[in-house]
Amino acid sequence: FRSGKQKAERTNLFERKDTDHDGKLSREEFLANQPDPKEAPKRFTRFDQNKDGILSRDEFISMGGTL
Repeated sequence: FRSGKQKAERTNLFERKDTDHDGKLSREEFLANQPDPKEAPKRFTRFDQNKDGILSRDEFISMGGTL
């Protein structure tokens, strides 16, 4: 998977992006302040493994892979 440091960085990023603190990221939360707004929607779709239109904490941290 990823190093412990990378996982910690993704966890911290998730916490900052989860503005309503519901433990998941809406498409709007995910896309806010992305450095590459043209590519970010593709990543959201790729990370959303169960295709429910929401990124769980695990989906975000693992970037669509497995933890």
